[in-house]
Amino acid sequence: MPRVACDVTVIGAGPAGCLCALFLVRSGLRVRLLACPSARPRPAEVLAPAALRALRSAGIELSEFGLDALTCNRVGSQWASGPSYYFDYQLYACEAALNVDRIRLDSALCGQARTAGAEVVNGTAKHVIRKVGGGWSVHAACDSIATYWDTRFVVDATGKSAANPVAQERTYVDRLIALHSRCQVRENDGTLLLEAAPDGWWYVSNCPNGLAHVVFVTDADVLPKSRLERAAWLQAQFRHSVFVSRSLVGTPAFARHRGCDARSSHNATFAVQGFLSVGDAAWSNDPLSGSGVLLAAEGAARAAKAIQASLIAHDESPLSEYAAWCRNKFTTMQTSRSAVYRQAAPGPWHSAFWARRGVGGAPRPGPMRLQSLDGPHADA
Repeated sequence: MPRVACDVTVIGAGPAGCLCALFLVRSGLRVRLLACPSARPRPAEVLAPAALRALRSAGIELSEFGLDALTCNRVGSQWASGPSYYFDYQLYACEAALNVDRIRLDSALCGQARTAGAEVVNGTAKHVIRKVGGGWSVHAACDSIATYWDTRFVVDATGKSAANPVAQERTYVDRLIALHSRCQVRENDGTLLLEAAPDGWWYVSNCPNGLAHVVFVTDADVLPKSRLERAAWLQAQFRHSVFVSRSLVGTPAFARHRGCDARSSHNATFAVQGFLSVGDAAWSNDPLSGSGVLLAAEGAARAAKAIQASLIAHDESPLSEYAAWCRNKFTTMQTSRSAVYRQAAPGPWHSAFWARRGVGGAPRPGPMRLQSLDGPHADA
């Protein structure tokens, strides 16, 4: 089997991987983008104005891709005690957010990388990377054909399930899991909803077909073991909701819920000579931050610059700078997350979920004001 040489192999075609490949191709490097399938649920993704601006700065205008995106004008939250709180994107950020289908978004970004000159190959989730001399050997099943090739640099963009050949150890700082269901929405008015619950919090975003993605975020170890018991448990959590339940028609289909990993975590090693991780493969943040795509774009740009310096200028110091940025950004986001959770006043409940986040005792006054990078939003 012939071996195909390239400068950089990017494994994973989510936002971070596609944007990193795009930036690298523009610098003149030969890039192969290995698109691996994902079994994770792909709910609608709410892109706040800051994320849209980051994509535009990369030359990507989502309105050109026919994504059937919904306008998200505001965020409504029932997080702390007192009246519901609304954050208007148009008023405070000068443009609305967009609610896009994640699969279509990934496909559009992958198409941009391909158009720019990246070679895109469809692979399986299983692949083998081995260090060979001053580079790497990659073995993957591409389009059902076993394929081998050599590459000077590897970028791991495979998300939270990343199997990092440089640093196998991954540190998890919480137990979060997101449980996804669907329900008919009462009024598709472009409002993203957040509400605290006894053992977690709700997140609801609208879909173009009149349905809503209904997501409950909690700690995995507080969940009942069987699917039937979990459905009944979700129903009990839903009965406590006011803000979310009145926006839906009936009850979500909890019997058909799907779960996905929502833990905050990070690698022990972010970058070394010839290898780095980007996006969720490097570090992942609580979905409450709502800044996944924005951070993916920022991380991809920084990673691409570090790789260019390594391969073109033979300067390895930007790799260390990129690793330091990952560590500092993760720490900053964790501090911000803790501050937001401490604002919560989930009624009279004294559950393990809220106790772990420093919430308990008397309800705290005042509305929630999420301290995210671009206003309150979430993209669980």
